[in-house]
Amino acid sequence: MKSGENIGWTANIQNGNYDTMNSFSMISRKHQVKKDTIEHDVRYFEMYIKTTEFGNMQIDEITIENVDKWLDDCLRINPQMKYKYFMDIKSSLSQFFTWAIQMRIIQDNPLRNFSPNKTIFAPPKETSEELKTFSNDEKKAIIDEAYKDYEKTKSPLCLGIVILFHTGLRVGELCGLQWQDIDADNNMLHIRRQISHKTLSEPKTENGKRSFQITNETLKIFELIKY
Repeated sequence: MKSGENIGWTANIQNGNYDTMNSFSMISRKHQVKKDTIEHDVRYFEMYIKTTEFGNMQIDEITIENVDKWLDDCLRINPQMKYKYFMDIKSSLSQFFTWAIQMRIIQDNPLRNFSPNKTIFAPPKETSEELKTFSNDEKKAIIDEAYKDYEKTKSPLCLGIVILFHTGLRVGELCGLQWQDIDADNNMLHIRRQISHKTLSEPKTENGKRSFQITNETLKIFELIKY
């Protein structure tokens, strides 16, 4: 690359080719992050960068003032945007700028010192403790109905929610289970993978990979599903 040569974010965008951000996400990071993370990067780009003036700028010309204007555009596109969601977009974009620095396209990350005021975003939804969890009576009623549905239909799908109650698994973790993850001899369940955005993958963190004991009742539910 010649010194001083500008690299546009959306070069050849009319042909559907993203010579920087999309290539960066799909090629440069494909061995570093999970597929759903790359999909998020591309989604953020499509919605909050490609559609704004910010997305048509040369990346070596972007200043903190441009970043401020871009934030205004993001809030215009999504007036109910939460602070955490914006920070996810910022993190994705910051990774791109870091890559551009490594490639010697730019010298500094314009997002490095950008810290927006939380009060300009929509407030997070307040959820009371009562709304977060089911009562014991509610759990029992749901489990009873699940068993009734199973007796009528013999569909293992009816028993999924019972397993969730007994194990505390996330839905994606339950969907990612394989029979080899169930140690019937020792009443152990091993979490090694999950389904996220219709894609089978390993848990995002090492803490997500775990093993724990399950009750005999839970084991019997798995046996009902298997046989």
